[in-house]
Amino acid sequence: MRFVLTILLLAVLVASCKLDKPKNSLTVIEFGDFQCTACRRLALVHWPAVKAQFGDRVTLLYRHWPQRYHPHAYQAAVAAVCAGEQGHFSAIHDLFYREQALIGVVSFREFARRSGVPNVHAFDRCVAGPNAKAIVDTDIRAAEQSGGEGTPALLINGIRYRLRSDTTWLPRIIDSLLRGQPSDRDSAKPH
Repeated sequence: MRFVLTILLLAVLVASCKLDKPKNSLTVIEFGDFQCTACRRLALVHWPAVKAQFGDRVTLLYRHWPQRYHPHAYQAAVAAVCAGEQGHFSAIHDLFYREQALIGVVSFREFARRSGVPNVHAFDRCVAGPNAKAIVDTDIRAAEQSGGEGTPALLINGIRYRLRSDTTWLPRIIDSLLRGQPSDRDSAKPH
């Protein structure tokens, strides 16, 4: 399983065009779902704390894992990929989590417009086409192959972790790993 996770991490880094990784840095892959409340907490509470404390020493790569029981999560993921094609992935990601209750109520075109997507006609074509769906489907397969058990699924330098509600947990894990010390192993999922 560790070999599969290492290959997955390398594939994600290459796909994300991350050619150089600064020394003393970590890569965190989140497999998320825009209708997941724990993912919302991760996006609005945990990640800001991590970025404030560690800055560029932590690279976050977001991959889509819309859960089947969330009726609008797949289309939200497709919309996010399409916003990303115009350089607005972070903006729509944050907007989806801030206004999670409106997913499925407000059109994805409106979310795109409000997140600053400059060409909504290109966005509409992208959402209707096959390319963004293929990216989301690839992310879903990667999440399932990583052994995740639901969202959010976190891989930190290739090791799977479960999110805890304690907001100090993730910065403690990252700090330990950046210092080269063992992480809180009871939060790691065995391979």
